[in-house]
Amino acid sequence: MAFAALVVGLLSVVMTLAWTWILSLLKAAFPDPVVALAISAALPLGSVGVSVWLFASLHATCYGLVRERYAERVGLTPGQTEEARTRHDAAEAIARVKNLGRR
Repeated sequence: MAFAALVVGLLSVVMTLAWTWILSLLKAAFPDPVVALAISAALPLGSVGVSVWLFASLHATCYGLVRERYAERVGLTPGQTEEARTRHDAAEAIARVKNLGRR
């Protein structure tokens, strides 16, 4: 996981640099103060968005791997794991419908 975090961190830097490059091209193409203001807002928004997306994906992947290993260690069969996942999804859908009625 530490190596994956390093890779994701480097990927985040590369994607943020690409985002900065794209925004600098837009700023050069449209030398307007309003465009410069929009770009100054889009730069941190895009950078944070990319970082959150990449690290959330990493954490979700690691969580899935740990969950599978734990299920094997406890002795759950793939059928039991799938049944639990189906029940969870059904309960989540019911809760979502109930919450919509409260709004």
